[in-house]
Order: sequence, then structure tokens, then C-alpha cells
Amino acid sequence: MPSGVEITTTIFDQPRPMCCAGCRAVAETIIASGHSDFYRHRTELSRTANTLVPEFLVDNRVFDNPSLQRRFVDELDDSIVETMLSIDGITCSACGWLIEQQLSKMPGVSFASLNFATHLLHVKWHKYQSKLSTIIDQLASIGFDAVPFQANEQAARLQKQYAVSLRRLVVAGIFGMQAMMLAVAMYLADGAMDARYETLFRWTSLALCIPILLYSAAPFFRAAANQIAARYPGMDTPVSVGIGLAFSASVWHTWQGSGDVYFDSVAMFTFLLLLARHIELVTRRKSQTGLLNPTGSVPEVASRREDTDAGGSSWQSVPVFELCVGDHVRVLRGQAVPCDGVLINASTCVDEALLTGESNPVVRSGGETLLAGSVIVGETAQIKVSAELKDSYLSQLQRLLARAQNEKPPAVQLADRVAGKFVFAVLLIGAAVALYWLHSGSNDWLAICIATLIVTCPCALSLATPTVMAAANGALSNSGVLPTRSRTVETLARATHVVFDKTGTLTSNELQLEHIELFNNCSRDEALNVAAALEQHALHPVARTLQSLACKQIAATNIAVKNTGVRGEIHGETWCVGSPDFVASNAGLSWVPGSSNSLSELGTTKVLLARSGVVVARFYFSQKLRQGSEALIAALVHSGKQVSILSGDCAEAVAPVAAELKIKSWQSNLAPRDKQSEITLLQSHGAVVAMIGDGSNDSLSLAAADVSIAVGSGTDIVRISADAILTGDSLKNVILAFSLSDQARCIIRQNIAWAIAYNTLALPLAAAGFVAPWMAAIGMSLSSLLVVVNSTRLLRVNRWS
Repeated sequence: MPSGVEITTTIFDQPRPMCCAGCRAVAETIIASGHSDFYRHRTELSRTANTLVPEFLVDNRVFDNPSLQRRFVDELDDSIVETMLSIDGITCSACGWLIEQQLSKMPGVSFASLNFATHLLHVKWHKYQSKLSTIIDQLASIGFDAVPFQANEQAARLQKQYAVSLRRLVVAGIFGMQAMMLAVAMYLADGAMDARYETLFRWTSLALCIPILLYSAAPFFRAAANQIAARYPGMDTPVSVGIGLAFSASVWHTWQGSGDVYFDSVAMFTFLLLLARHIELVTRRKSQTGLLNPTGSVPEVASRREDTDAGGSSWQSVPVFELCVGDHVRVLRGQAVPCDGVLINASTCVDEALLTGESNPVVRSGGETLLAGSVIVGETAQIKVSAELKDSYLSQLQRLLARAQNEKPPAVQLADRVAGKFVFAVLLIGAAVALYWLHSGSNDWLAICIATLIVTCPCALSLATPTVMAAANGALSNSGVLPTRSRTVETLARATHVVFDKTGTLTSNELQLEHIELFNNCSRDEALNVAAALEQHALHPVARTLQSLACKQIAATNIAVKNTGVRGEIHGETWCVGSPDFVASNAGLSWVPGSSNSLSELGTTKVLLARSGVVVARFYFSQKLRQGSEALIAALVHSGKQVSILSGDCAEAVAPVAAELKIKSWQSNLAPRDKQSEITLLQSHGAVVAMIGDGSNDSLSLAAADVSIAVGSGTDIVRISADAILTGDSLKNVILAFSLSDQARCIIRQNIAWAIAYNTLALPLAAAGFVAPWMAAIGMSLSSLLVVVNSTRLLRVNRWS
């Protein structure tokens, strides 16, 4: 079929036949349109029973298609690219080590790091030396399924993992309960049971245990086989050895008609371990809610204006991934904005709760930017696309959050190394215990060996730190403080000094007009209208405030915008508006009015308006404190942290803000390099510095601090050198960030202390023969459960509000 060959040539650069016209139509729908449900359709088609499926639909080379890669592959330079892969089949931290080691051996792969808590793999490779499909195939060869990470697809994958995990748990629970009932009867009989019934019970227990072993426990054995093949045993290796020994010995004793059987222990251990991992999966799903939900709010189809041959236009539905910069898009009331764009019509009301955490809708005027993912709750909006979806504020947030989720903080790396080495120790100890009791002539040597292997498995130690970090990052994300690096939570808990920028951080970006002084017969309305006309192309807070107060639109020409003012012509006359120095130097002033005594207080911003060299008005603006700043400063001082302000503004502007917030340490007139030097000086005296500033102009000081939070949001956040981003207007959530970080550090210590204490106590008891296999199963599983449940406390965000 020629059309089928054309499709496959586009994808693979080589022809592949279509099995039927229906498959060709499906291919055109999924591939050619770039449908966002590609992975789901691919999975469903590849698993359709008794159906011939086009080979390319189950071939990973589809991920090498450039049009698809635009959605999930980022170019770092001309030759190096990177992406995030979502991995299935991970059961312990050793799986991460195995994946990283295998990929590091591949030609062209320069970096590979897997986060056990999120199952996300960050990989970088040379695009001319390797391909994404080759990387995915390599992962499949060692037992791990991988697809490019996308937030909405990840949510569906987690839901699928949840369903499979629940099924395995139910199978182990149902069959395990029956096996336990038979075991209790044999234990209570204590050898007095009729031999015929005992034989029946043994064979029945064997039959009940087979589905558990073949289905519920299958992931343990599969993971153990991969770990052994890679010569790096992980947590599933001692688990599988213990289960395998117990089941094999029980089958042999059942066949022989004598000896102890451990079917109940196998069933119980499998069920409890699956329960612990199921709860860990639930925790992981909850912790990634803040990461996954926003992208899911973007529609798959957008309404784009198309010009017709007759000179008119019509609205056509197109995939959102086809939108380009400059396209005109219509968004109806109740719909989500598909891409970042500039509002064309006069105004509309927008719900930005998913992006900024602001629960109340906000009014956006013509010329303002609407962000992808925000929902129109007012009049129908027409926007001009300013950024494709991949470059939108929402997508940048998702990439930063994915990076934070994937990075391993030092505490997690240490736990991984300790747990990995401990597995070797467990296997050696188990072998030594078995040899000792066998040499001693004990008939219970096998039971003791099984109990030792099971009871000392370091699952709790492996989960102690990553589950806490994942839960903490998820709780912060859901509360509007978005961590962009893994170190955020850990370092916030250690911070001793908190440094603030003033403008845009402790104070809002909005200015309030306090008073207007008028001269030379200029009216209030004329002054506001002329100033707004001159400031129409300026973006600073003074310009925005003047534009919002104008009551009539006036046309200005020959406008020249400078950093401190604007010059232009209106009705043939030259006007200037800006700082006193700017107006004095650009208008050739013949008269400068004196300051009003009643309005010359510290912190007031003064702006002059001049016409033909004569001052006609002076505006007095004041800055407002950002919402939540008083509560944040009070909470930090109460917790014993040192608080200070480093500002580039003059002392007259900084002093009243510091006084109102009761901050004793403050500095003014600091250039960006000066702020950086002050932070470095604090660090040289042993301080752990947290910097909270405006991400647009505090990049040097944010990067210099041990941990940093950028306040406010913008359409380009990738360049923000901060460890976290506050998306809302209130600083109250920063209180949550510090409180939750302290709690996370406390829980990590609790988890590690418990894991070490449990293994220290359980190991000698099991080796001495005081722990039966069923007791070992309960102990190890409850130990892991305790760690996971303790970590989930961080997801209860309301307790910190």
C-alpha cells in the first residue's frame, strides 16, 4: 500500500508494509496529527488479542521521529540532548544503579540518573552517536519498560501501575488467607491431626500458593533475575531467595510427606511486602499531584483563525501542538488557554489557580499575557500566541519540577549506597547462618536461614529518605512553592540566615498613587491622560499604575522610552514624564517646584510631568507590602533565624519597609555584585544562607545563596537561578516551605533511626533461631510500612497552613 509506505518512511526512513487500511488510518491519526494520547493508543493496539498490528506501532524507533521529539526532548547545544523517561518495573534502589550503569556503558550517553521515589530517569546523550530508541531498547533488554515522560501521560501510567499493584495484592490476600487458615489448623493440631487430613491440607496449601508465587510475587523474581544478571543484587534478591527457598523446601516436604512447610509464610510475606509497596505507590502518586495536574489542564485541541481565499476568516479546530507564534486563537468561557498568548480583546476574567495558587479569578486587560493552563471564566478571549506549548510558562514549570523530582540530594545518595552494600552483607550473613546451623546438626537450619534473609532485607532503609523527599516536594508543589532542585527541602531545613530583596519581594510590584501636585493650570485628568499616553509602551510599575488611572485615551507620537522616563509629542508639544533627574535633563526645565512638606516622607516615589520645558504635575507613589510579608518575618524571627534586607534602592526607600517589618539588619544602594559579596561574606562565617528575591534581577545573589526562592512568576522562568519558585502573590506559603522542611528532616532521622534499630535488633534474633519465617515476614513488612506511612504525614499540608 503506497500510502502506508509513505507513513512508515516518514517515521523510520525505511518502508514497512501496512497490514490493512484500518491500521493505516490509525497510524495517520496517531502519528501524523501528533495526538497526545499516542502512548495509550500504542499500548492498546499492541496488546489487542488476535489482531495483526503494524510493526512500527510497537517499535521504539517511533520515538526518534523529530515531530514527536519536539514534545519531550530538549537540545542543550548543537549535539547534546536530554529527556526524562518514565520507567516501569523498578522495585528498589538497586534497580536505579543497574539502569545507570547499563546506560553509562552505551556510546554517546553522557549522563543517566534515576530517582527511585519518582521512577523518572534523566538521560543526556550525543544525538549523532546514539538514538532515543536505542536507549529505550537497552532498558527493555534488562527488564525495564520506558517511555518519554509527559505529565498527563504519567498520571495515566501511575493509575495503571496502581491497578496492577492492587490486583497482585488482592490475589495474594485472597489465596493467602485460605493458606493461613489451613496453616492455623495444622499448628493448633500440633502433630495430632490425622495423616490423611494433614496431607490434604499440605497439597491444598501448595495449590493456593502457586497463584501467589506465579502472579503476585512475579515482580520480585523478575527484578532479582535482572539484578543477578547485572552482578549487583538489590533488595529483591534476598527477598526472592527467601521466598524461593521456603517454597521449594515446602514442596519437597509435601512430596515426601514429612517435614515443615512454609506456605503460610510465603503467602504472608508476599502479601505484606506487596502492601508496603502499594502504599509507597499511593504516596508517590500523591506526591506527584502538583507535578502532573497542571499539564493535564491544557486542551488537546484549539480553535485557530484561518484566512479564507475570499478574504474572510473562519475558526478551525487544530491540535494544540500545531499552534505557532503569531496564530490567533479563540478560547470560550470555561475552556483552558492552550498556549501562552497576548489578549487581543479589551478584557476578560481568568482563573489561574493551577498556575499561581490564587483562588480568586483575576481580570486581564488587552495586551496582557494569558498563560497556558489558565481557565477563562469571563468573556470569550481572543489571544495571539506568543510561545508554543513546549516553551510556555506551564511547560517550563513542568520541566523544572521534573528536574527537582529526578535529582538525588546527598541524603538519598548516601542511603542508596548504604542499602546497596547492606544487601551483600545480608546474603553473606544468610549463607553463614545456614552453614553454622547445618554444621551444628540442627534440623531447623533452613527455617533459620530463611528468617535471616527475610527479616534483615533493607527495604525500610532504602525507603527512609526518598519517600520523605518525594512527599515533601509534592506537598510544596501543591502549595505554590515549586522546588526546582532536589536540595531545596534539605537545605531550607539547615538555613540559619534568610536574606530578602525589597522591591518585588517584600513589597509588591504594584504602586499606589498617593497624591498629585498640579502647576501651570494643568488639570488632574489632563495630567493622568497625558502621562498614560506617554507610558503606553513602558512596563515598569509606574507606567502600569498611570495607565490604569487614565480616563481618556490620547495618541502620542515620537515616543522615546528610557530606563527612568519617557519623552514624546502630543498635539505638537513635547512632553516628558519620569524621575526628576530624567525630566531635568530631557526637558530643559526653566522651573522646578519645591517638594511638598506633607508628602516628602521616606519611601515615596516622585515622578514629574513636564510640557515644553515647564513642570505641570508631580505624582507621589508609594509601595505596598506584599501580602504575608509580616507573618513570614515574624515566623522566621520566632524560629531563631537571622533576617536581613539587601536592596539596590536608596536608604530613604528601604528604611520604612525595614521599620514596618521590624527588620534590624538592612543595607541599601547595593549593586547585584554587592549583594552577592554580602552573601558570600555571611557564608564565610559559617552561615547557611537562604535568599528570597525577585527572579528577574537577583540572579547573582540567588545563585550565590545555599538555597534560594524566586518570588513572583514570569513567562521565562528557565533562566531563574533559584531552587524554588513562589507562584502566588502571598509570602505565607514560604512559611510552609520552612516548616515543612524542618518536619521532613525530622522524619528522615526518624525513618533512618528506626531502620537501623530494627535491623540491629532483628538480625541477631533471627540468626539465633528465635524468629520463625512467618514472624520475619511480618517484621520486615511492618518495618517498611512504618517508614512509608510516617513519610506520608508530609502530604497533610493543611496542618502547616
